Amino acid sequence: MPEQFRFMLTSPGPSGLFVAIASASASWNPLTASPWNVIEPVGLCRYLARQGHRELLRRYALWCARHGLSRSLTGHLLVSLTERLLEGDAGPEEVRDVRRKMRPLAQVASTVGLQMGSPSAATFMAAYSALDPDPLQAALRAGWYLHLQAGLLVLRRQRGASDASAGEAVGKAIKRVQRRQVDYLLNRLAPMLRPPGPSGEHSPPIPQPTASEVTTPL
Repeated sequence: MPEQFRFMLTSPGPSGLFVAIASASASWNPLTASPWNVIEPVGLCRYLARQGHRELLRRYALWCARHGLSRSLTGHLLVSLTERLLEGDAGPEEVRDVRRKMRPLAQVASTVGLQMGSPSAATFMAAYSALDPDPLQAALRAGWYLHLQAGLLVLRRQRGASDASAGEAVGKAIKRVQRRQVDYLLNRLAPMLRPPGPSGEHSPPIPQPTASEVTTPL
């Protein structure tokens, strides 16, 4: 397993993520290699949090959690609860109770499961994270575990490859996930940035983000 990706597995949470990804492949510099690095998911999520878009953050977390659910039956239950939470059919008490019951499984998945290189563990943790009481943390952590899931799936296919080759493949896979995450967020943010029509049917637009607002520096 590439040492840089091992760092991601042993350092759970969004902090330091892009440092780890940047070093995973010498040919991929998150600051310069792609226009997607001007607006990336972590910075965009933080921007949305500052603008008060809690529901959009929760829906993004749910979108991340839905990926690869066939690998985690328990994840289906958590995703269903997140859907009901967004629809107003589940309350904070039910969410707290489910998270409390699932905490031992989450502890195993986030340690033993990830260290064993299990994509199912990353899938479960994305679904578990989507129910975090703080929508920003739900979005950041679900998004981060989706990156791990993509990397772990690549490593399964790259068994026997050199660390350099595997690291290159992991970096590219995570970059593709980033692009889809940015697409999802921008597609839902775009209507909010449009000015109101002549009849005033739209609410006033929120301030458009600048590159510095939505870019996470290394």
